[in-house]
Amino acid sequence: PDHTNDAPDNSLSGVNAKLRRIDLFCKIVAPIPVSFLMTVSLWGGAVFIVAWNIVSLFVEYVLLVRIYRRVPELAVKKKEKSEDSQKEEKEDKKGAGPSCLSQLTSRYRTLVQGWKTYRSQAAFRAGLALSFLYMTVLSFEGLFNSFLQIGRA
Repeated sequence: PDHTNDAPDNSLSGVNAKLRRIDLFCKIVAPIPVSFLMTVSLWGGAVFIVAWNIVSLFVEYVLLVRIYRRVPELAVKKKEKSEDSQKEEKEDKKGAGPSCLSQLTSRYRTLVQGWKTYRSQAAFRAGLALSFLYMTVLSFEGLFNSFLQIGRA
């Protein structure tokens, strides 16, 4: 187990903490230049953001390929199978495969079970309240405001 109190900087928790700081910094600072771009020129800002995303796509792809090649464990598939997948394999062997209805009910059961598990957590109410707050108040950043300005134009 990795303990944050005595962990060196290169441990998993140290890396997670650094990445979290970078993520939060970007979430705070990024709306400022985006808002500036969008107030100067809506189309210019939109073109810049599209170009940035396209360039980022290729950079991310190259980095992911490099990581995949450097860490051979990523190419190894796990051999453990859950009980659900074992049951599905038995059903597949019996007939032509699970019907569309059984696939839908299986997905519905998984969804319901996931919500039951989430609802049983201690942080359920706080997490739900935060998500509602984010959907109503906190998501009004530069891009959203620019979208609203385009609608008025």
